[in-house]
Amino acid sequence: MTDLKLLLKLNFLRFIAVFKGKKKERSNVSALCLLILAVLGVLALYSVQCTLMYKDLAPIGLAKMCMFLGVIISLSVLMIFAVMRTTTNNTAGDTDFLMTLPIKKSSIIVSKVLSTYLMDLGFTALTLAPYLVNYQIFTRFNWATTFLGLLTIFLLPLLSVGVTYIVNFLVVRLFNRTKYSKLFKTLFALTIYLAIMVLLYTKTFAINDSINFSNIEDFFVDRPISNMFLKFVTEPNWICVLVVLAITLIPATIGLVTYYYNFGKSFEKFANKSDVLHFGDGKSTFVNLLNKEKSVYFNIPAYVINTIISPIMIVALSIVACIFINNDFWMTMQGIGFSKDMIIGCIAIIFSVFNSMGCISCSSISLEGGSMWILKTMPVNERLIFLSKIAFHIVIQLPAVIVASTLLTIFLHLSALQTAIIYVVPMLFVVLLSLLGLVINLWLPKFEWDNETQVVKSSMAVLMVIVFGLIISIIPILLFKFLTALSILNIFLITIGLYLALIVFLLVFLMTQGVKIFRKLNV
Repeated sequence: MTDLKLLLKLNFLRFIAVFKGKKKERSNVSALCLLILAVLGVLALYSVQCTLMYKDLAPIGLAKMCMFLGVIISLSVLMIFAVMRTTTNNTAGDTDFLMTLPIKKSSIIVSKVLSTYLMDLGFTALTLAPYLVNYQIFTRFNWATTFLGLLTIFLLPLLSVGVTYIVNFLVVRLFNRTKYSKLFKTLFALTIYLAIMVLLYTKTFAINDSINFSNIEDFFVDRPISNMFLKFVTEPNWICVLVVLAITLIPATIGLVTYYYNFGKSFEKFANKSDVLHFGDGKSTFVNLLNKEKSVYFNIPAYVINTIISPIMIVALSIVACIFINNDFWMTMQGIGFSKDMIIGCIAIIFSVFNSMGCISCSSISLEGGSMWILKTMPVNERLIFLSKIAFHIVIQLPAVIVASTLLTIFLHLSALQTAIIYVVPMLFVVLLSLLGLVINLWLPKFEWDNETQVVKSSMAVLMVIVFGLIISIIPILLFKFLTALSILNIFLITIGLYLALIVFLLVFLMTQGVKIFRKLNV
């Protein structure tokens, strides 16, 4: 077996080790089967949602809008991954070890780059392929569209890989020697991500003239980056092909050059202070624990990036809704069978879906790592530890829901029922998700990690919370789908009842069985 094949195999085994959880004796085949099941489960849910969207929009000539949404989602997911990778602590990891082995430097670099590319390729296929397949089903089948769609799936990961290495090069050069390097890295990476999201989601050209676009083509034209990829798939021309190749290949080339230049080099950096609990300073134990959670959170850039995107997207969605939803929009929706109550309910569900992607508590136990024994030996009640981790998740995520709901209530002139829906459902979901994340992290802790990104991005607990969070968030849709005789008010009340029941159950479980599980945890 060549060095490159061996390195790729080791990287893959390290990736699927996430699915072994606490059962380290579990075989690689079993872990691979769990990975496949997780992928198939997410793909099934995603494909159903995609198909339902096409069924509603394709008959009225908006199939291209659905394909456009698929492109936007794929680009967003890839940029999230790219920014998260740049916030990984620059520890030596296995680089120094590999450099001492009789393996060519080029083989090591190619294996790492290829592993990153293949992971992004998998996520791109997961997010874009269902939209591509449905586009061919609901429109006239075209071999050129199929080929170009597949080519897009292979090209897009090059963009994320390039952005990863370019931003990482800048982060190391600019901030690694500063005293507050972690804070600066977090802010820099977040700024880069927000800038990319602005380019993807807002009208970048003729912003004043294009708000009231006269036809659907204007909507695409005013979003040039995403529109280029859409045209590349549906109706390409030479200019479009050249631009898409430039967007993907130029950043990839620059990124690979900077990665090769940085690889194997060590950079000076300030040592981080240990996070210590200070008792007897006049503050309550709970406040000290909460401050500890805050210190851990803001000192791990990947943790911040992975979880702060959700509240940002919630507020951004509410602002967009306040700007673009008007009387014509309501009349159009009513014409195709969607009442105002239903639209507000859908927005509340979208808020919950966004929240499920940014759970903080599902990583909080694992991030204790090798210092878990310190926390366990301190004279602190385990229930207070749990409450501090739950409370910190709520403190970070809940304000965005309140701000977004307030904006919608004021600018869209919502009724009492609509106001209750837009406030109560997402707020209860935030509390529910904080409890669910902590329970799952107690069940599936990950204490053996090289850097924090492995915990906040690719641990089994994070994946499970996303899956269960998505299932719980669509409860109102399932009720509406299968219990058609129910009114919006009844669906709203049943959803609240189910959420409250789950909150009480999880809270009781944490305060009883959760304490026992915590005491048995071994690092």
